Amino acid sequence: MRSCYPELVRAWSLKESLREWYKSQYPKEAELSFSRREGSVRRSGLRKFWALLSMFRNWRNEILNYFDHHVSNGFVEGEE
Repeated sequence: MRSCYPELVRAWSLKESLREWYKSQYPKEAELSFSRREGSVRRSGLRKFWALLSMFRNWRNEILNYFDHHVSNGFVEGEE
């Protein structure tokens, strides 16, 4: 079944990789892993994910601050 939807498999893999990234315990580990995630998105060939790269680059410091404080505005954004 997976071979029928290779783009979907790549998209799911990227999503799961991001979920794992958020489990990083140390800021430096998260920062290094951040760059690997960017490379994975580029290599995936999924252009729709490239918009994420721009967002991640624009908000890099703010996103990485999460790993210093483990606090997010998810509740304000509607994610509990």
